[in-house]
Amino acid sequence: MNSMKNTIFLVFVLLVSLVSAQNKEIIFTVDNEPVYKDEFLRIYKKNIDLVKDESQKDIDEYLELYIDYKLKVLQSEELGLDEKNSFIKEFEGYKKQLAKNYLTDTKATDALLNEAYERYLKEVKAKHILVLANEAAKPSDTLEAFNKILELKEQVAKEGFENVMKKVHNGKTIFGEDLGYFSVFRMVYPFESAAYNTPVGTVSDPVRTKFGYHIIKVYDVRDNKGELEVAHIMVASKDSDTDDAKQHAKQKVFELYEELKKGGSFEDIAKTYSDDKASATAGGRLGKFAAGSLSSAAFEDAAFSLKKDGDVSEPIKSEFGWHIIKLIRKYPIGSYEDEKGDLEMKIKQDSRSQYITESFVNMLKKQYNFKENKEAYEYVTSVVADSIKTRKWTFDSENPNVEKILFTVNDEKKVFVKDFLQLLEMRQRRANVQNVDQFIKQNYELFIQQQILQYKEDRLAIENKEYANTLKEYRDGLLLFDLMQMKIWNKAKEDTLGLDMFYEKHKGEYMWKERTDAVIAVCTSKDAANQVQKLLKEGASLEDIKEKINTKDRINAVITSKTLEVGDDAIPSGYKLKEGVSDIYETRPGEFTIIVAGEIKKSEPKKLDEAKGKVISDYQQSLEAQWLNGLRKGHTIIVNKKVLKKVKKEVK
Repeated sequence: MNSMKNTIFLVFVLLVSLVSAQNKEIIFTVDNEPVYKDEFLRIYKKNIDLVKDESQKDIDEYLELYIDYKLKVLQSEELGLDEKNSFIKEFEGYKKQLAKNYLTDTKATDALLNEAYERYLKEVKAKHILVLANEAAKPSDTLEAFNKILELKEQVAKEGFENVMKKVHNGKTIFGEDLGYFSVFRMVYPFESAAYNTPVGTVSDPVRTKFGYHIIKVYDVRDNKGELEVAHIMVASKDSDTDDAKQHAKQKVFELYEELKKGGSFEDIAKTYSDDKASATAGGRLGKFAAGSLSSAAFEDAAFSLKKDGDVSEPIKSEFGWHIIKLIRKYPIGSYEDEKGDLEMKIKQDSRSQYITESFVNMLKKQYNFKENKEAYEYVTSVVADSIKTRKWTFDSENPNVEKILFTVNDEKKVFVKDFLQLLEMRQRRANVQNVDQFIKQNYELFIQQQILQYKEDRLAIENKEYANTLKEYRDGLLLFDLMQMKIWNKAKEDTLGLDMFYEKHKGEYMWKERTDAVIAVCTSKDAANQVQKLLKEGASLEDIKEKINTKDRINAVITSKTLEVGDDAIPSGYKLKEGVSDIYETRPGEFTIIVAGEIKKSEPKKLDEAKGKVISDYQQSLEAQWLNGLRKGHTIIVNKKVLKKVKKEVK
């Protein structure tokens, strides 16, 4: 915990030093601790549009508020609130979350976003041949797979893609598949890129993915149709069924179609007769889908051919049987700005996110003069044994080689062999290691990324002014919340004796005005108002009046009861509180109001319970004013009038 506190303190020192270095003009000091002009101006300009009280927009008034703010932060530190575990935990959590926004390559992200949107506008129709070789394959197996795909590409040039695809597909080591139409994010990123970059009618160069090596033939590129939401009624029918069974299924689906044409409910028929039980309970509704995302091209073609919401297709045949499809809604592709948020989320979940991280880390390697010790890495590969496959490997921590530097960052951060070996020893417990060299390499690359990103994160407060300012504001705000809760809010709620004394002293400020318990009837026409007024004068009950005036189809009068005070917004213009049924007042065009006033009560102080919310609020303000007065007396505050004058001029 001490190290955590030291980290918090270090960050704070860095934040203060950063702000101090930016501009040496001091606007005021608290006990000789300076507050700089640029910090004051930045906070003033940032908050000015949020301030509703015009007096707080005045520089002199705002300066007093800012001095109070600084005094509160100072006292929270004097009370050790910044050392509380709850504060440290929340501040560290926010710092981590905030840092994520600065630990990314924004140019790479923007480029991937633009690329994804451009691809999203199109759909590619393709077939591929895959020679399996996963990421954990031995180097010899990987090379064999690569040579095989090169051989197959040569065959394709001579015999044609379809012929070779059918001939070599065995469903075990080599796959030949028709992928139909697909759009962005439907395939792994390297495959997607190869497909979108291959001209129609041609075959791609071999492309490596986590599955192995592919060659892709692109047959067509068309505009993306967007997404659909549909419902369907299905009558199952398989190719293996008897002719009688097939005929029966066809007859049944056309009978259901006739029922729909006669006005039958699509949802009810789907619930009763559809063989797709997963969707039948929801009236046949399927989830939203894009072209190429279903396993039936016939179904998709029929669904996308429907024009308007509510249109129903004739029965169509697919591999699964017969379908009647109802279009619920089309979701066309929006503009870049409309789609940007969704694309960003998908990029974060996609392998593209690793490309962004790699780009950012490569940039940091150059910035921070990253240096590797190849000899030290070779030592790592020499000591990691095959026992790591059974999760039983350990390393000799006494061997002097583990103290060698593995790499350095900025000639300042030194990472040792033992640091990486400890990581490997820990990760073997959850890993299924098949290729030891591959396991070491992958973890080494991730280890470098983590170390460089952590170094960047630790320096953010020094290198990035915006981050430093945001973090400092959050830190101070968090301390102020805890301080106000301790000194003011809790005290005002729990100090019942102090609250009673405050109320008795200021009772005259919590007054009821002249008032009455009243019934207010608001009518939608003059005729209705006349009827209501007559019934009120006759002494009819409110329930009887509502029953006579209002119908199932129309509300002609709304009648409520409330305490009315002089000046209440519900009082019509020209009306003065008077016991009994009032005249009819047109409060706005087409709205007529009648008031039935009870006994008129004179102005008198409210009881504490009746004004408690306002009394507590005022008591809190009183406590805060007294407390701040004491703080100001306990600290030396000096305002630099010359700098204050500059600030006023700059604001104007």
